Amino acid sequence: MERFTNNIRESGQQAKVIVHQNLSWRPLVELIRTGIRADFVYVDDSHQAPDVLEDAVLSFRILKVGGVMICDDYLWSWEQPGRDDILNSPKLAIDAFTNIYRRKMAILAHLRLYQLALRKLAD
Repeated sequence: MERFTNNIRESGQQAKVIVHQNLSWRPLVELIRTGIRADFVYVDDSHQAPDVLEDAVLSFRILKVGGVMICDDYLWSWEQPGRDDILNSPKLAIDAFTNIYRRKMAILAHLRLYQLALRKLAD
């Protein structure tokens, strides 16, 4: 989180950035309720597939058309290699989300696979 906040500070755009550190769904539902829309959303969750899927769907709802969403830790796994439990990894949720919303988004190429970035094309 420190690196993220340093990057925001260095950008000179702190006044345009709202960082929520909480159970993710609470501020996301509040943002949806109040009609707030975002140009950029960074999803970095608990790494449990159900939580990541919930955050991706809710975050997409607040993202403006043309906005960018980055999902962190795409290939991260809680388990040791060879003992994978796909529910202990964001990948399953991110793959499900991108497949379901494929007509409303485009995956941005040339990024590290530990982060998956997309641009919203339609509501």
